[in-house]
Amino acid sequence: MKILDSVKKTVGSSNHIKAIDAHVHVDLAKEDIETNVKNFGVDPSFESLLSEMKKNNIERIVLISEEEEENIELMNMKIDHEKIFPIMYVDPFQSSSKEYMEVLEKRLKDGIFKGMKLFPGYEYFNPSEEKCVPIFKLAEKMKVPVMIHTGDTQGDPDLKPKVKYARPHYIDEVAVEFPNVKIIIAHAGNPWVHDAAEIAYKNHNVFLDVSGWFVGKLEKKSLGAMTHNLNFVLSFVAVDKVMYGSDWPLVQMADYMNFIKRTAKIDKTELQKLMYKNALKVFWNK
Repeated sequence: MKILDSVKKTVGSSNHIKAIDAHVHVDLAKEDIETNVKNFGVDPSFESLLSEMKKNNIERIVLISEEEEENIELMNMKIDHEKIFPIMYVDPFQSSSKEYMEVLEKRLKDGIFKGMKLFPGYEYFNPSEEKCVPIFKLAEKMKVPVMIHTGDTQGDPDLKPKVKYARPHYIDEVAVEFPNVKIIIAHAGNPWVHDAAEIAYKNHNVFLDVSGWFVGKLEKKSLGAMTHNLNFVLSFVAVDKVMYGSDWPLVQMADYMNFIKRTAKIDKTELQKLMYKNALKVFWNK
């Protein structure tokens, strides 16, 4: 029996808590939609995303692009920036190109994208390398946040991800060198949550999202470890530095909200920060 099947009621009982999902993706290609439905039972289209937001009382989302082709597709879509904070994929291996960096800057100046994301574990680099410096300099200039994938590298095995590049401890050096850049450690470094928590604790400009700790359905055997990790993060780091995120469409929004609300040992005021206020401040500056 799936552990979350027995606690469906908790989502409804917590609907009065406002929510921002600080970590969401979409799949726009037909074949990707079909694959995601088959593997996770979730339609990952943009239309489905809007429907899921409404159904689960998600007021805003942080929508993350995973590749340049997806950047282009998102640029051609009408996005309500009051509700959707779009983050573009950036490639540090092209950062030595003046033309490439000019393209990134123009997209940010035009307001097409509001932040940038790096995927170290999938592209074999660490964020403290010299090739990433132009990215962080641009973020500092444009006053936009940088999200960095950390922790487990689930996905298509053909991508050959390597977790050694996804360890969160590399981010400490970047945070020190660029204190004016907001840095989000995606997935809170899971399973290296202690490392991620320490980096967020010591650096005023570093924040954590707790998305993607499970995909599909959460199995009972995993609940104990994840509950421990979540509450370690929330006790070690100020709650103000931790943000809710799901990593939809790899998981049902309702299931992930259920997991967080049910296991986070914090009061209602702190829960509202985790689920809503922190992301509103980090991304929308409100």
